[in-house]
Amino acid sequence: MRALGIVLTGWLLTLVGGKLGSVVGGLAGVPGMFAGAVLGGIGGIAGATELFRRWHWLAPPWDHRARFVGLIAFCLVAPLAGMTRHQPFIAELLVSLIGVAMLLGGRGGLKGEK
Repeated sequence: MRALGIVLTGWLLTLVGGKLGSVVGGLAGVPGMFAGAVLGGIGGIAGATELFRRWHWLAPPWDHRARFVGLIAFCLVAPLAGMTRHQPFIAELLVSLIGVAMLLGGRGGLKGEK
């Protein structure tokens, strides 16, 4: 069950961070919108891994690995999400890959699951 929680939390916090950053950065124009989305998405990944550690879903060395792999996935997904932002739900589904990557990065540290 924690595996599903990691995927969903990573996905939703990255998505919300990216959307909020995009809205705030959009006040500075199109370049600000993209910069805000990137910074918000990175903040969402950092926030998600902090929650994983606080909720004892991942042990301390594994939460850093989940964050690192999530950031790598973000670097791959962000340009694709930016290119498909005018198509409904495609960008949101692409961001779900970050949650899956965070699970893969922290898979050795899932507490209480074999």
